[in-house]
Amino acid sequence: MLPVLAVVFLAALDLTVVAPILPRVIADLGISAVDADRYSWIVLAYLVAYTVTVPLTGRLSDFFGRFPVFGAALVLFLVGSIVAAMAGQLGTMILGRTLQGLGGGAMLPVSMALVADIVPMRRRAFTLGLVAAVDTLGWVLGPVWGSLIFGLLGSWRAIFWLNLPIGLAAGVMLAAAGVHRRPPVSSERPGFAGAILGATGLVAFCLALSSGGEAGLSGAQGAARLGADMNPLAPWRWPLLGVALILLVAFVIVERRSAQPILPRSLIRQRLFQSAGVANALVGVALI
Repeated sequence: MLPVLAVVFLAALDLTVVAPILPRVIADLGISAVDADRYSWIVLAYLVAYTVTVPLTGRLSDFFGRFPVFGAALVLFLVGSIVAAMAGQLGTMILGRTLQGLGGGAMLPVSMALVADIVPMRRRAFTLGLVAAVDTLGWVLGPVWGSLIFGLLGSWRAIFWLNLPIGLAAGVMLAAAGVHRRPPVSSERPGFAGAILGATGLVAFCLALSSGGEAGLSGAQGAARLGADMNPLAPWRWPLLGVALILLVAFVIVERRSAQPILPRSLIRQRLFQSAGVANALVGVALI
């Protein structure tokens, strides 16, 4: 359990860890402080990537196996941490944060599925609740962790480098525990069409929400007066929302017709699952 909790906590930390160090990061990367629509992607890249992988990877791990998917997610997260730690420009930092988010978002559902496989039924509810609590705690403590490490070591890059020993140790401990020998729980291939539609729909929706407050000529003039660049996504807000709506409707249609949906219909119909989903969404809104 300890290595599972460690990586879940690590991935959740990195959702919010950059908040207190953002001024120093943008200064070191040579970004103007008024260009919020540019440097905000240091945060948004992780969030968008995280959002995409969370709902998809649990089902994929049923088919490919828990440890292979978990291992791939951990490698992505650690590679992203290295890229972010070595970043010398904004584009490289965004790439690193995107890789981190793809890996970090995948680790939570796969960790929960792994726990459900190995923990006896009588202890399963408590253990899954513990994983969820550790995940939420990571969101909350991310800014504290970022401030602490930056204060002690004087470098924001150290925050990303520290992910490596923790993540590698957790991976080695899981492998030593024999988790990699557990076979996949399903031989039926999941609906990849639904997964692609759902992922691209979520990306389009997140990009639309991240398009900033400027629109048209007034937005461009306001940005220019501040010495900043206009958010390039601003003119595309409504098209992105339209694309997101179409893709997500298509996702629902494909999932309803699929023999192996990414989100099992029997699960969605359960009131307990619905209540938990609403509660989790409200917690996320409150933390934002």
